[in-house]
Amino acid sequence: MSTPEASTGGPGFICVGTQRAGTSWLHNALRQQPDYWLPPFKELNFFVPAGPRANIDQKLLTFHRVFTAQVQRGQAVPETLRWFSDLCLAPTMDLDWYRGLFSPAGPRLAGDISPSYFRLSDPQVAGVAAALPRAKVLLLLRQPLDRARSQHRFMVNRGLWPATMPEAEVVARLTAPQSMAWGDYLATIQRWEAHFPGRVGVFFYDRLCTAPEAHLKAIGEFLGRPIRRTPPEATINAGGPGAPPWSTAASAVVAAAFLPKMQALAARYPEPVHRWCAELSAAVP
Repeated sequence: MSTPEASTGGPGFICVGTQRAGTSWLHNALRQQPDYWLPPFKELNFFVPAGPRANIDQKLLTFHRVFTAQVQRGQAVPETLRWFSDLCLAPTMDLDWYRGLFSPAGPRLAGDISPSYFRLSDPQVAGVAAALPRAKVLLLLRQPLDRARSQHRFMVNRGLWPATMPEAEVVARLTAPQSMAWGDYLATIQRWEAHFPGRVGVFFYDRLCTAPEAHLKAIGEFLGRPIRRTPPEATINAGGPGAPPWSTAASAVVAAAFLPKMQALAARYPEPVHRWCAELSAAVP
């Protein structure tokens, strides 16, 4: 069976996030499926303006972790070495190079999971469609107040924000236009649908938390490849324990910022978005 992009190379699907909505879990789950091939780590970030070298340090750290684990398991590692060499040392990172990263997939369905694509502009999404004219697109969505809390903890645990940052500044950062874009779900769906008509699938973090096997099976059905192995156990993607809890006032500000966007989205996805709206409304005095 050929992949959707077999004629041109490259991934047959891309997952564009949002952040903190189960993209890491999905990457790990699909890597365990015999009909799928994904890179050793997610976030190739080829289509973002900064390009794939933007997180090269993260790529090298991941290479060390993957390579070490393979050696410890006694697995063959030359293929891994070649792949990471192509990824990190290529003098030119053009579209042919990007497509070539997926050549190990063979007949399996290849995918690129890069949440940074979620915030691409309309012209940038058009560029992705031109490069991958037959690919499918996955969007994973999460209740935005929970997603914002998880983002805060993630940034603290990565050392990107100090744990002692005043709560008012945390809220200001999470409600700034750049951060609000991570919760602009309806506009993002419409932007990708305009360039990938009939090939955009929307899935919800809620289902991952309550029924991970059904969640993955539904994604497999959308992508057209069966899920043959039980997925890894779902864990609540809270971003770790490092950040202090939010006050009621902070939650109210963030919830109020996202509530109008979720009310617009609820007309299209009553479940679970009506519940999200109720939860956001309850957080606003």
